[in-house]
Amino acid sequence: MERLTEKNCLFARKKYRKDKVNEVEPLDDLENRIKNIWCEIIGCKEIGRDEDFYSVGGDSLLVAQTISQMMQKLPETKGWKWDALIMALMKNATIKGIAEVLRGKISETTEEKSENISPFISFKEPEKDCEKAKILFHAGTGTLSSYKDLLPYLAKSSRESELLGGFNFGSFEEYLNRDVDSLIIDTAKRYADILEKISTNQYILMGYCVGGWIAFETARILVERGKNVAKVVTISSSLCGHNYDNELLLERAFALSIGADIEKAGYIGSNTLLQRALENFKTHNGDRAISIDELCTLSGEYEELAVGFKKIK
Repeated sequence: MERLTEKNCLFARKKYRKDKVNEVEPLDDLENRIKNIWCEIIGCKEIGRDEDFYSVGGDSLLVAQTISQMMQKLPETKGWKWDALIMALMKNATIKGIAEVLRGKISETTEEKSENISPFISFKEPEKDCEKAKILFHAGTGTLSSYKDLLPYLAKSSRESELLGGFNFGSFEEYLNRDVDSLIIDTAKRYADILEKISTNQYILMGYCVGGWIAFETARILVERGKNVAKVVTISSSLCGHNYDNELLLERAFALSIGADIEKAGYIGSNTLLQRALENFKTHNGDRAISIDELCTLSGEYEELAVGFKKIK
């Protein structure tokens, strides 16, 4: 299946390959860096500053990869959320267009504007009457960044009659001010209201972590309203049975969840190594939370973790 997917992606890239240099106004520094990223992912030598991302070979399979690369390589994307940048690219699908958005990101990402933007994002519209709506629900971060690697495969596997969409919370200010006790049910009601307006025969709801709980509650509300929810898929939505109330660990986990480069932030050592260190600590200390000082004094095979934690502390 993976080989078939790779083969199809390669075919699509070759089909739309453009090697001819367009005689247009030269690109500035930011536009040139964007072009290099697009060319590498789409598989072409040149893209004009006014050529549409989708017309030169970009599609829903590649947009998530493109955004991830842009966020890793372009300092101008600092402050952007992954799914917000996807929406910006969809609306401004040329090198010139997305460059202008990035230069004016303060006005594009103000909370005042985000309050008027629907939390629903459509990644793939059905080409005919919608028979099935596949919906992703954000994790505790309020964003859809957890799905950035899965999204291309979901888009590729979706049929012509299927809609692929998802929810991000939108306004961080509003999200953080929500009552924790009613957050899941209130959010589910809001999302059910939006989904109810979609004309489809059935829904498939998918949620990662906290998103699984939101998806489950949204499904319950839709069923109560007479809608056909065919399936609810939850991914790692079980309650955590460990106590790791530690600012450095929480910061590292949050950075990973939003796709940030943790090494640039100073966190040294792989996640596998950290997991082994925490499991070893639990073996000797039970469910007691590991302290920051204890992280900084890890030794033996875990010493490189301690070096990073010491610098950040």
